[in-house]
Amino acid sequence: MDDNDERSDSRGSVKRRSLAIAWGEQSPIVLIERRPLMRECLVRWLEQDRRDLRVMPTDTAGRVANDPRILRDAHLIVFSTGADNLKSSEVLEDIDQLTRNRAQIPVVILSDYDELDAVAEVMQRGVRGYIPTSLDLTEAMEALRFVQAGGTFVPAQAVIRSLQRMANKQ
Repeated sequence: MDDNDERSDSRGSVKRRSLAIAWGEQSPIVLIERRPLMRECLVRWLEQDRRDLRVMPTDTAGRVANDPRILRDAHLIVFSTGADNLKSSEVLEDIDQLTRNRAQIPVVILSDYDELDAVAEVMQRGVRGYIPTSLDLTEAMEALRFVQAGGTFVPAQAVIRSLQRMANKQ
């Protein structure tokens, strides 16, 4: 069985053996999500939206950063941080590992956390996209396509919300 093969367990559920996601056969994408349920939900969303999308999820940034096959083949890395503070040392270390890759694979952060200073920090570290989990699914998919095509994405509403929160604190 190769890395792209699937197998069924005793309940008939499909299990994936792969570690990355692809936008069609020509453009693999990597998904990093440590929580199994969220990882499977994200995979299903991506596959449902694009039938030609190969999904190869993993649970840690270190697996991606240390796998030469992924660094050779991937065209996009989606790093889901959940509600973790983007400025935490663990998240920043993971981002540094991912953005140091020799292949210069664009990294997109998918996060519940939307403080503008934290978003700015990760963008300065080489992240090419920030997608808040409050974004509509269609917009999130378009943001991934935009970054994969060479763009940089931060939604205006995330910036506006953060600036409004800062203004209300004063």
